[in-house]
Amino acid sequence: MDTKKTGKIVYFLFFPAFILIWIMLFWKCRFGFPSDEALYLLIPFRFINGDIPLLQEWHPTQISCLWIHPMVALFIKIAGSTEGIFLTFRYIFTAVWGLSSLFVFFRLRKLNVAGAAIASLMMFIYVPFGEMALYYNTIGLMTLIMSSAIVITAERIKPLQFVFSGMLYAVSVTCCPFFAVLLPAVIVFLAVRKFRDIKLFLAFLGGIAAVFLVFCIYFLSSSSVSDVISNLHHITGEREHQFSLISKLISYFTDSFSSTIGVTIAIAMSVLTFLIVYLHRSESSKRLGFVFMCITAAVLQVCFLIQNSYINNFMIAPAIIGLYCFLTSKDEKIKWIFLAMWIPGVIYSMCINISSNVGFEAVASALTISSVASAVIAAVYVCADSSGTSRRVRIICLIAAALFFSFQLGLELYFRYDFVFEYAEFEHMTEEIGSGSVKGIVSTPNRSVYYLAMADELSPLREGDYEDVLILSPETWMYLDCGKNVSSYTSWTLNIDDTTLDTLEEYYSLYPDKKPDIIYVEPYYINLVPRLGEWGYHGDQTALGGYVLLPDH
Repeated sequence: MDTKKTGKIVYFLFFPAFILIWIMLFWKCRFGFPSDEALYLLIPFRFINGDIPLLQEWHPTQISCLWIHPMVALFIKIAGSTEGIFLTFRYIFTAVWGLSSLFVFFRLRKLNVAGAAIASLMMFIYVPFGEMALYYNTIGLMTLIMSSAIVITAERIKPLQFVFSGMLYAVSVTCCPFFAVLLPAVIVFLAVRKFRDIKLFLAFLGGIAAVFLVFCIYFLSSSSVSDVISNLHHITGEREHQFSLISKLISYFTDSFSSTIGVTIAIAMSVLTFLIVYLHRSESSKRLGFVFMCITAAVLQVCFLIQNSYINNFMIAPAIIGLYCFLTSKDEKIKWIFLAMWIPGVIYSMCINISSNVGFEAVASALTISSVASAVIAAVYVCADSSGTSRRVRIICLIAAALFFSFQLGLELYFRYDFVFEYAEFEHMTEEIGSGSVKGIVSTPNRSVYYLAMADELSPLREGDYEDVLILSPETWMYLDCGKNVSSYTSWTLNIDDTTLDTLEEYYSLYPDKKPDIIYVEPYYINLVPRLGEWGYHGDQTALGGYVLLPDH
């Protein structure tokens, strides 16, 4: 079915749609005040200003900032400040995400051009949590999908391709270190399943080694291994990510299977379908079972819609179709895609669940990899010759796949357009901010007023002759707005209380040179001012009720 004529039609439809969506996504970059995005830029900003990785920054996500650091440094060098940095990096993300999606299309089209187009668009339109940023979630998904796509489709100059695949895999590990557990399975799989040539998995390991070398140079050039090891308890002790490994492994299944009534319904329908198909074992029953699995996936999506579930959940349903195709098909292409991309996607989702404090939403986001694989698997399944199956059944199978994946892409496109991270009402974002790190961002009137007021509050920190500043506020963009060195053990200050000050005291005892030259305390946290006074910091209350504190002389 995947003829040259079909390929031309797919190209004719795919590229205009891709370009139009890309234009829309660049336009969308302007909307929504940054919150979590500040963390992803602030960590490399700290290292650019001289802070020592793994020693003077204690947030665990810092490992993945290695890949963003050069771009942040280049931006600051060219711009001379951090003004407009958030919007610029949203544009960079949108460009990189689009190019990666095109890469996936051109690699997977060798298997099935229609499936590759759907997979590419599924990846391109979606973005984890609606955040338009290069960070551990987006970089991890992007690099693992590309790594798997290379392994699946490598034909010429295989060793070189496997080097690149290994490099991309290693980058995904820096975004979720628990994912390193997949490495032994990858080596065994490559050795036993298809490529028996020792050169190929040595090339894959060579790619991993190259990234590991860059990692070591970046993180150990200013410190020793012993220093890093002695400091690891500060990084792993970060209080937002405390967990029991056993409980996390259990919660992967309990949270996923009981998250919504839709998941329960989908599991029941899937099991019933498998049983019926297994009992009949005919080609027609397999094809009709595929149709029923498409219906099941659609029912799951509708349940998510009814329950007003979060945008990430819509990336689960396609994965069950890929699982069904694998279990009911003997096609080598399907088995290869399933083992090289679908399975790594599931493992990655388990590893993300372990490292994340978000729970089911993180699992759903990571399953994007398995769903992208499922789009290609489904296309190969539908287009495969099936002796003993009537033409009518094959047409019904094709229509079911087309309807479901059209529904899937429509859902993604709607939520990608309408949903703005941490904003419920897109139409209320009408005010463009004209200065500072968020220059060019369009936000709500209230948020814009808040930003301008806080920018005025921070003027003593920004304009004064101070090098190291401490800002006690969860709004970490304030550090980028000031453009000064960060005098804190972390770039993520969501919880601010006496425990925070306890940790800061320990941090300053280890690094006395990191004590702040000036402190700003947001109004919500003025109960901490007396204790800061015991540290020798005093000052006046600001117009909004916060405090600007200077050390006693």
